[in-house]
Amino acid sequence: MPCRDYDYDAMRASENKRRLDTMAAQLCRAMKLIEETGNIRNAGITPNMRKWWEEHKQCDRDRRKEEKRKRAAKMRRKRALRKLTEADKRALGVD
Repeated sequence: MPCRDYDYDAMRASENKRRLDTMAAQLCRAMKLIEETGNIRNAGITPNMRKWWEEHKQCDRDRRKEEKRKRAAKMRRKRALRKLTEADKRALGVD
């Protein structure tokens, strides 16, 4: 067994995830185009593929909703911090 200081399985899993993410992004773009034509029923899309697409769109909606929530929380924090003096910020241990 050769000497190594890395986890081959973790590296391989990372590479596989990258590939799957790339394929999912490509498939997502293709499904959006098919859906925009209004011809999804006649495009040869299998029921399993339609199920994946609906689940994928829901995950995208959930992700966007969470990103929006985080942005709003960050903005609320910034607005609140702007109201504090530098001394108040130091006393609270925030910057």
